[in-house]
Amino acid sequence: MCIALIKKNASVIQHLREVNRDECKISEITIAELFYGAYNSGKEEHFDDVAVIAEMFEQCPISGSLRKYAKIRWLLKEKGKPVDHLDMFIAATSLTEGLTLITGNVKHFERIPGLKIENWME
Repeated sequence: MCIALIKKNASVIQHLREVNRDECKISEITIAELFYGAYNSGKEEHFDDVAVIAEMFEQCPISGSLRKYAKIRWLLKEKGKPVDHLDMFIAATSLTEGLTLITGNVKHFERIPGLKIENWME
């Protein structure tokens, strides 16, 4: 959703207005992923975009979510339905903070038990 926000997606912007931006938070892992994307693009302006997103939202540290991450990883391994490790950290942070995860990748994240998910692109 952060990329959609950077690209000024009307649906994402409208949802953000409806929920009040101050109510939204972002995982440190998401910021790291955005920085990776900026490096991958080779475009300096993408680092500025990451800085804007990082300033828009309160950042959630992952340190309080480590046990939750391990449980998610174990559960998904047992089910034979693994998810990318960084996405598991993002989900664990959302669960620990009691937040709804906003993503365009609902099918991917719906494997994680108890996770509240919304897609603002629809």
